[in-house]
Amino acid sequence: MAGADYRPEGGDMVIGAALGVGQTRWNTGSGLGTGYSSTTQFGLFASKRFNDLYASVSAGYAQFVASTARNLSFGGANRYAAHFRAQDFGERLEIGRRFVTADALGVSPYVMLENQNFEAPGYTETTVSGSPLFALSYVRRTQTSLSHEIGVQFDQSITGEQDVIGLHARLGWDHNYAGGLRDLASFSAFSGSSFTVYGASPAKDAARLSLGAEAELENGITLSGNVRSQLGQSSQTYDGFLSMAYRW
Repeated sequence: MAGADYRPEGGDMVIGAALGVGQTRWNTGSGLGTGYSSTTQFGLFASKRFNDLYASVSAGYAQFVASTARNLSFGGANRYAAHFRAQDFGERLEIGRRFVTADALGVSPYVMLENQNFEAPGYTETTVSGSPLFALSYVRRTQTSLSHEIGVQFDQSITGEQDVIGLHARLGWDHNYAGGLRDLASFSAFSGSSFTVYGASPAKDAARLSLGAEAELENGITLSGNVRSQLGQSSQTYDGFLSMAYRW
């Protein structure tokens, strides 16, 4: 992923854009199937400070080019494949206020609202081998995920002779309003054979924790890293990233 940001004179605002590509592979247990997708992402963001208050907005778009393979052992060995394009639109708004304690620790309560719309096209599997009777067809569907997060961020800067190191931690509570992931499928060879497929749904309520550090070096290079986790009753996710930026 690569991006750029611009800070107008005054330093109380930043606007930027980022472009990224990625790949994902997955497989199901017992050899039932595999999948692969390549992703192209583009995002815009802006943040503005109003004295101790701040507001940040971002919007992103992603396109997924996916291929799947499904195996079925019924009346012999059957294999089905599909290829389709899906897209995702996301928006985020965050508002908070930063307080500074006597020992220069920044404390920022915040509230964040996030929305995502994932659009999957209608498509039909093709028969690679075996009987075509059990090839599946899926209808076009849009999955919407709306969530809010309430939390607090802590930050502190350590100034050296020439470099500045910033440390930050964030703890929040996330509530997801989505009603669950589901899709409508049918056997393409049989009319009236539709049924609902349920996917793994995100936790309704989860704790979000992130820890990060940023080092501003004398030569204009900034190195940063962040680790994040989301802990719910039925699922846990962990991720992290490293980045390098040059500012002039």
